[in-house]
Amino acid sequence: MHDPRPQTPTAMKEAAVSHPVMPTALSVVRSRRALLRLALVATTAAVVPVALTDNAAAFRDRDCSDFRTQRQAQRFFKKQGGPREDPHNLDSDNDGKACEHLPRR
Repeated sequence: MHDPRPQTPTAMKEAAVSHPVMPTALSVVRSRRALLRLALVATTAAVVPVALTDNAAAFRDRDCSDFRTQRQAQRFFKKQGGPREDPHNLDSDNDGKACEHLPRR
């Protein structure tokens, strides 16, 4: 005969002991939670180092001393948004030319 009262977690555990082959609803829920936690940890572990690496490379400050010629500095300056933007301050006098004191070639 079926007992109409809702089962408590303790009663469910006792039922699992009496029927070890049948997983209880509680064990299924715990397994799903464990899998979701594992997936979250794995995803975070995979994404965070990539994000930190990309940001570190994107914000590496460059100075005129990082270039051998004015042409190299100018090419980098334009790729970084110059002359409208100059996040590395390669064009100190704002004339659109980066690292003018470096040799041309």
